[in-house]
Amino acid sequence: MLWTNLHARILGLAFERVLGKSNRGSMAFVRCLTPDVVQALATDASFAPRDWRVWRVADTDNESARSITADRAVEMREAKGDPALLLVDTARAGAGMDGIYSAAAEVDESILFMEALRLAAREVTRQLSKQHRQHAELAVKKARGHGHRFSVSLWTEFDFLCRVAADNKHPGEYLHLLGLWPVQASVESQEDDGLDVLTDVR
Repeated sequence: MLWTNLHARILGLAFERVLGKSNRGSMAFVRCLTPDVVQALATDASFAPRDWRVWRVADTDNESARSITADRAVEMREAKGDPALLLVDTARAGAGMDGIYSAAAEVDESILFMEALRLAAREVTRQLSKQHRQHAELAVKKARGHGHRFSVSLWTEFDFLCRVAADNKHPGEYLHLLGLWPVQASVESQEDDGLDVLTDVR
């Protein structure tokens, strides 16, 4: 995964909108993100949903890296302090999270990415153009429908849009992220140029 500042900023805004207004003692958690994404978000200062303190829950306590153990997360819940968003590293958090799972609010993957994808698509339009966004969306549809054999995860689609916008490049250059052969765009390229002959590389 090639991380960009845009991944963090868009996800931060998406979490803000999904979580809504916080109150003292509020706690929410997300466990649909892979360990590498969880770590990247925790160590990226630009990931800062307004009014929420962010903590990665793993196997170490390191406040400067915004990382805590499950035991510490439970202590925070019982103390009812500042609103906390827990990014659960499911490979390292351990069984001590059971109390959190039953008492805190879980951020739903589909709802989170519905918002994140909308924001990422808007960023593609802002950084490049409406035509580039339409090309990117068509590529995702093509990848999802290719032979009806493969699916494109929500993260993969989000990563694709973020990379296009962050690097300010034509979506055709990043089709490999969707499992398709990249295509070279020309000045005369139409919205769907190359997509009708794309080949699956998975």
